[in-house]
Amino acid sequence: MNKDIGLSLKEVLELLPFAQSKPVAGHGGLDKVVRSVNIMEVPDILAWTKPGELLLTTAYSIRDNLPAQQNLVPELASKGLVGLAIKPGRYIERIPIVMMDQADQLQFPLIELSAEVAFPDLINAVLTATLDKQNDYLSRSLNSHRLFMDIVSFGGDLADMARSLAQIIENTVLIYDAKHQRLVGETVNWPIEDIQLLWRCEDKDRVELPVQSRTYLTELPDFTFRIMELPVASGHEVYGKVVVAETNRPLTGQDILIIERLATVAALEIANRHAIMQIERRYANEFLDQLLFSSLDDDLRNRARFFGWDLCKPYVAILFQYENAVWQGMEIDNEIEKKRNEINNRIYLEVAQRCRGHNCTAIPGTKSNVVVLLLEVVSKESKQAYREIRKAVESLRQVVTPLVKEGWITIGTGRYYPEPGGYQKSYQEAVKALKIGKETGCSGQNVYFQDLGIYRLFALIEKKNELEEFLEENILPLMRYDAEKNSDLLLTLEMFFHYHGNAKKVSEKLFTHYNTILYRLDRIQEITGMNLDDPEDRLNLQVALRIRKLIQRG
Repeated sequence: MNKDIGLSLKEVLELLPFAQSKPVAGHGGLDKVVRSVNIMEVPDILAWTKPGELLLTTAYSIRDNLPAQQNLVPELASKGLVGLAIKPGRYIERIPIVMMDQADQLQFPLIELSAEVAFPDLINAVLTATLDKQNDYLSRSLNSHRLFMDIVSFGGDLADMARSLAQIIENTVLIYDAKHQRLVGETVNWPIEDIQLLWRCEDKDRVELPVQSRTYLTELPDFTFRIMELPVASGHEVYGKVVVAETNRPLTGQDILIIERLATVAALEIANRHAIMQIERRYANEFLDQLLFSSLDDDLRNRARFFGWDLCKPYVAILFQYENAVWQGMEIDNEIEKKRNEINNRIYLEVAQRCRGHNCTAIPGTKSNVVVLLLEVVSKESKQAYREIRKAVESLRQVVTPLVKEGWITIGTGRYYPEPGGYQKSYQEAVKALKIGKETGCSGQNVYFQDLGIYRLFALIEKKNELEEFLEENILPLMRYDAEKNSDLLLTLEMFFHYHGNAKKVSEKLFTHYNTILYRLDRIQEITGMNLDDPEDRLNLQVALRIRKLIQRG
């Protein structure tokens, strides 16, 4: 795969003025591309040479200089020249053996020119052929660019572009998006079973996006292909990649230029798709706002049908909130806001795609720093509906968790309401689930409002000092006693309630003598002034223990 627009040394030797010339050493370098031609007739020519040059000489400047003959080939090779063409006969009888040996060792082509040919004829032939080839390349490149642009202009898509490219370069073409999802795949003259095997191999093994073109080998059971990847990019934004497999023939420099043209047009097409999606998303977000906070009427139902949503069916609210410990206590500046928006955008796209892929009716959107999903509940029976919801949340968790390397994603889910418009109440509950989950140490987990129990009541209390006062009235003396005496009265009390007042069970679980547990329970009653046999006192102590956990974690 050589992208250089020029003649290889092998092609140069096929030109008419080179008809009587022949390579005598360094045959392994004949595929090198000649970018220009220079003439050597002075000893210090090295300072005037450039990489990619073919050097012509009569060897006049080194005819009697054995060290110069020994050093010339290594020096030219190290400078990046592509070959040395010598006209023997007048100043040297034949090309020195030492130069031929070095040329073979370095794979640096050494060409013996005919004594009758003139250097200007050689130079003109190379320059003319190079210009013709460049003009041909430019013409094909512009034609292919025009072809791809016409495909887009007349309503074609990436599949049409990939199909045209595959036919032009006679090889297999794959196009991936930024999430490494294969968008299209086209091939010519190759069994579909083998191509599908190649697709699966590429889908699995190449997960990173290239920032520049690269090549590698991919092995299948019966074949080994050379693969070329190019980024589909516009500016600093990488939208995906084009993957080309040499399933029929090696790629030429012209092929690579055409592939680059496709990558350019594909970037414009994908960028245009993204722009349209952003507009649709903005309208959907505005509509989602109305869904969540406006009364459900016929106008809202009709507008929902435009998006394919039936508001007469039940929906449950599922919220996704990304947080990062590094940001805790920091002022949210533009950089943090940008990072959070990028992650929320990825969450939104992945969640929406997962719902589409599983044929789920869902209303996705973003609100503030949270991704919102209203998911249609299919099951009619309540218990089955909640099993369906939890299964969906677990599935979405698997999708969003890999999106963040730092921080965590908390998923808050409201309850299921079968009546139309119940999603509004479900949304408010999902918001509370996120808030309470954060306060109770459940960040990064799946928090269901239905499971929050008494903590839902705590969320109704706006003034935190009221909770603290209740805590002080009931178990603060125990907390102080444990701190001063390094005792376990609070733990004993928690276990006492956990095992429904069974002191023997508490003794077994704490590996503590039964009499010691009884003593601790007596001390708890003395310190708090409460009776563990009194239902009212027991309730107050249990609530206080929950408040303690809430305040400590919050």
